[in-house]
Amino acid sequence: MSFLQPCLLTLLQRGEDHGYNLLSGLEEFGFNQDNLDRIQSG
Repeated sequence: MSFLQPCLLTLLQRGEDHGYNLLSGLEEFGFNQDNLDRIQSG
């Protein structure tokens, strides 16, 4: 399990259930667009 999964679950638990809210919420955990692009293409 990657660190991304628990971060997403935390955001979903808070009620941030739309794509853009999830993406911006991931910044709180140190993710940015470059990190997410590498995860998606890897």
